[in-house]
Amino acid sequence: MRMLARHFLHCRREGHRALGALLLLILASGCAVDSLPESLALPKDDPSFRSRVYGGASVGSSTLSPNTGDTVYRVQNDEAVATQLRLGIDVHSRLSLELDSTMLGSAELNGSDADVQFASLGGSALIYAFTGKDRNIRREGLSGYFRVGFAGVKKASVVQPLDGSDSGTLYGLGVEYGFANGLGLRAEATQIDDEAVFLGIGAVYRLGAPRDIKEVFVAAASNATQTPVENSKQRTSLLGAEHASPVINTGLQTSASKPSRYDEDGDGIKNKMDACDNTAFNVAVDQRGCGLFDRNVAGVSFKPGSFSITQESREKLKELAETLKVFPEVRVQVQAHTDNQGDASLNYALSKKRASNVVDYLVKIGIPKQQLSSRGMGSSEPIANNATAEGRALNRRLSLLTLPSMTAEMLAAVSLSHTDPGDHEAAEATPPIKRRLSDAVVKKLSQAVAHEPKEEMVAVATATAITPLPPTRPVLGLNLPSISAAMQFETVDGASLKPQSVSTLRQFSRDLKRYPDVRISVQTHVDERGDENSAMRLTEQRAKAIVSQLVMLGIPQQRLEPVGFGSQLPVAQALSEADRARNRRVEFRVIP
Repeated sequence: MRMLARHFLHCRREGHRALGALLLLILASGCAVDSLPESLALPKDDPSFRSRVYGGASVGSSTLSPNTGDTVYRVQNDEAVATQLRLGIDVHSRLSLELDSTMLGSAELNGSDADVQFASLGGSALIYAFTGKDRNIRREGLSGYFRVGFAGVKKASVVQPLDGSDSGTLYGLGVEYGFANGLGLRAEATQIDDEAVFLGIGAVYRLGAPRDIKEVFVAAASNATQTPVENSKQRTSLLGAEHASPVINTGLQTSASKPSRYDEDGDGIKNKMDACDNTAFNVAVDQRGCGLFDRNVAGVSFKPGSFSITQESREKLKELAETLKVFPEVRVQVQAHTDNQGDASLNYALSKKRASNVVDYLVKIGIPKQQLSSRGMGSSEPIANNATAEGRALNRRLSLLTLPSMTAEMLAAVSLSHTDPGDHEAAEATPPIKRRLSDAVVKKLSQAVAHEPKEEMVAVATATAITPLPPTRPVLGLNLPSISAAMQFETVDGASLKPQSVSTLRQFSRDLKRYPDVRISVQTHVDERGDENSAMRLTEQRAKAIVSQLVMLGIPQQRLEPVGFGSQLPVAQALSEADRARNRRVEFRVIP
């Protein structure tokens, strides 16, 4: 306490100058934020950023250069131990304001016991540079900053010309690493006036929780009481942004009608990143918040005025079937559309029969009937202008809609429809798919909506998980999750397996040989950082590397299917490095 009192005692005479400078900085920053370019300015209605007060301390060394030109003294030792206390506030995602009090130590003079003691009190602005928007909002991860401001410097010495005070600019560079709990570590170099340089390492602690995910809308509570088909319909447009998927690409338009910090449909993707903001409850989604199979299927056509599938379309449907087999728990509705030419009722009947025929063909080539449903849409949902031939051609299409994933009972029925050995036991061992909200919670939320129809429902999200992909069909004797968890690569951008992963595959190959009828899809994933094309190539190389290793160990190539998904199918929002680590994974899935 004595040291702390001495610290501020030395600075009190210069305090009014630094405080005035800090007030000027606050006023200037308010004007600057309003005039920043749109890419830097914080939207006035965006509550994701939260201003937080913080405090901290640093310890380090100083280099002192008192001006001894008018005296007989010279500096004998210009280095000293220095300490610093700070109080600050985050006023913008890229800007903080600080008040710093620094004990800079003493510069020793030659020829006597005289020295010059330095202390400063300064106000400064810290301008941050980050690699991602979410991180500068939360002050997490590694960042750099530039400091600029004003400081008052107090110099105390028995040498009269060197005793006094001064003021001037301060500037510096620093790096900071922030943790999710509010703690941050710093290292920086600061020039104070023209007579002192401070090099220090220290820590700061921010008060209050920054995570905007604490509050979310749970419209899923009311969604659960509605029919899954109507409620999961996505807005699609061929003119929108590309929707990446493992099957075929189409366009989707993002809705920004709700506050960006909320997750209106409860699928784990916040509104500002959700391209499909009305996904049904318990629907597996991709990284953009859209149903896993929601898309228009290109290349599928019918004979004019008929419901017969062309031969070329059958080949496209075979490609679709291969992907559906990898996700047997995901239910899909096949929808057929027509243009507006002719009688509406006839168009509806034609589309209904076309959708039914597609389902029948998919079942014929191995997709369980329980996984599929069909619906004729007629001309009710055009995606282009029916006044032109090109528009009508686009409207005559086949689309897919992802439905809520199957329950344990439905999975059991699917498994029992097969004839492979052990199917019955595997079905009984299938765990139920967890729902994000229990039935009791859904009931209570629904009652609340009924009593307060004008009130928005708000709940607490406890995790960053995206609506999970359904689990693979289990096979007794094959511990696929543990095999997946053991897969590691030598480098972050390479496909060479670590030795321990090769050892795991060796044991896995012995297990696979005991089940000669089981086919496996090897799926690899990376996080969202980097170019998507490079990510796809990397995951494809990794999947092929695993398959090649298994083939070398005696597993027939035809039993293995390598698939690289890039960053298309995350299991968590990339809010932290831990989330990204979860998204970088290998999965082994049983192909029925």
